[in-house]
Amino acid sequence: MRRLTKYAAGTAVAAAVVAASGAAAWAAWQANGAGNASAKAGQSVTLTTVATTAPGDLLYPGGTGDVKLKVRNDNPFRVHLSAVVGAGPITPDAAHAAGCTTTGVTLHTPVLGAWSLPANQTTELTLDNAVDMSNASDNGCQGATFTIPVILVGISNP
Repeated sequence: MRRLTKYAAGTAVAAAVVAASGAAAWAAWQANGAGNASAKAGQSVTLTTVATTAPGDLLYPGGTGDVKLKVRNDNPFRVHLSAVVGAGPITPDAAHAAGCTTTGVTLHTPVLGAWSLPANQTTELTLDNAVDMSNASDNGCQGATFTIPVILVGISNP
């Protein structure tokens, strides 16, 4: 009978182990849930132009010239600049203002392009053949440097 007792005891221990492991498996309940998370969008900063030197090409009545433009991107992300558009009257420097009331200078707008402006940097652009001077330009415009107001059209890097 001893052998039967050992066998019964062994079987009881095995059954207890199986029962305990089954109970442990049943004790792992699912714990799902739902709720709201949050993220905050930043705000873009306006692109700005920075003073630049006039291009080497000189305007003259009936001629076309380049425009130099420095654009400052103070955003923490790259901006894709797609167009430069004229934004007002083109004016001569102060030394020529009195004799150059009719500049005859026109920005061909929009100037389309695909310029990439790195984050937090200034980029110098040359707009090839973007301005011309008509024959209506005053004689007093000789030697003048012209200010050309522009609007910059860009989006965060696509």
